[in-house]
Amino acid sequence: MEYVLTADEMKRYDLATSDIIGIDAFTLMERAALETAKVILSLSEKQNIKRILILCGPGNNGGDGLALARILSEEGFKTDVFFIKKYEKVSDLFKKQSEIIKKFDVGFSEVIDPSYDLYVDAIFGIGLKRDVTDEFADCINELNSPGKYVLSMDIPSGIDSDNGSVKGVCVRSDITVTYSFYKRGIFLYPGSKYCGKVIKVNVGIGLKSIPDQKPEMFIHDKDFDPLPQRQPDGNKSTFGKVLIIAGSKNMAGAALLSAKAAMRTGAGMVKILSPMENRIIIQESLPEALYGTFEDPESSMNWCDSIVIGPGLSKSDEAKQVLIKVLKIDSKKPVVIDADAINLIAEDTELLNLAAKNGERLIFTPHVGEASRLLKISVSDIKADQVSALKELTVKTNSVVVLKDARTFVKGKDFNIFLNVWGNDRMATAGSGDVLSGIIGAFLGFRKFDSFESAVRGVHLHAVSGDRAYCDLFGNGLTAGDIIEHITY
Repeated sequence: MEYVLTADEMKRYDLATSDIIGIDAFTLMERAALETAKVILSLSEKQNIKRILILCGPGNNGGDGLALARILSEEGFKTDVFFIKKYEKVSDLFKKQSEIIKKFDVGFSEVIDPSYDLYVDAIFGIGLKRDVTDEFADCINELNSPGKYVLSMDIPSGIDSDNGSVKGVCVRSDITVTYSFYKRGIFLYPGSKYCGKVIKVNVGIGLKSIPDQKPEMFIHDKDFDPLPQRQPDGNKSTFGKVLIIAGSKNMAGAALLSAKAAMRTGAGMVKILSPMENRIIIQESLPEALYGTFEDPESSMNWCDSIVIGPGLSKSDEAKQVLIKVLKIDSKKPVVIDADAINLIAEDTELLNLAAKNGERLIFTPHVGEASRLLKISVSDIKADQVSALKELTVKTNSVVVLKDARTFVKGKDFNIFLNVWGNDRMATAGSGDVLSGIIGAFLGFRKFDSFESAVRGVHLHAVSGDRAYCDLFGNGLTAGDIIEHITY
């Protein structure tokens, strides 16, 4: 697990490291510069880097750049500093570094000369909230011109470190060296597109700085294994019975994908409830699954350990009545609310209230379009601030929420936010969400994880399975079935 911080969280940890731990801000700046210099020294062993231009803004990020220039010059690099304009106001640490650097063999350039081997962006850092304009915008545009190899200190200048938005214009980096913790804007789009390779280095700021308070957001690395330890003496009931309520008349694809995904994830038994018209294709396509119709859903609900409802369900009256029965069932069995089940709830206040009343056992899995229907706001508003939308959804539904987009978030009322940073754009394909619902349903059926942990593990497994499929198959497209075939560790 790695934590991902907002600018305010990072500032609190920074201050606490000085005030509580006792490592002063100047020492932290020196550590940041030294660790960045180590990255550049490693790069220089592979690439012919001899001349370096460091572009410094007037704040502490610029101070980091000045310290870096001094260290690199001592390592034998021809290092120059570029000030975008004559600063009337600078930070105290910038001022201190500018006095120190006068004693070293560091040059100063008045132009962004195209002859340098490496350009270092130390312009703004994580505190930027206003749009980049005037000389700063001109400088960034010049830095983004073809042929320049660029490294950013902490985050590419021009990216809002809290939400990944671009403040008018931003540096397009080849490498971003970020300090002690990841920042949200490094992973959130569109900012993530401009960070290049991200390298996190330790400069002395850590969780011990504020031991009684953890950051709000976290990620898992790619090696995190979400699959539970299986019992060698278990049987099919041991590993969970998952009920998939999905499909509409003569439309069985979503139901099959969700059921197949649950099986491949490790569910011991899967039963599909779908209209009678789908019986033959379901039984021929997936003979391992049990089958039933909507006529007697209660007996199947009593049989199972977890329920998935919604993939391909339609918004028919029959589908609505089954959904009502699922929400009203006198049981603590966990339920994944997906696709058309979400759309039905979004259109009916009474259904939403019923769902919220039972929210402690529900996982809602909306994509941003479905989320916009639940919240009655536009997709663009959700994309502008997905974290706020996520929090509002958890309150409105009283449940765990999986908000799906290019980045997927998971949150429950009493939990922090999981941000999934794996997966790829080839997974933007019909049926991919149905696969995810089945994976989460299987984790719930194992009865080893609560709803939040099941959702986190399911989202992560879905994403890395998509990455494995992409690595194996290449090409511009994947199918949902390709993702299922790569659900393994």
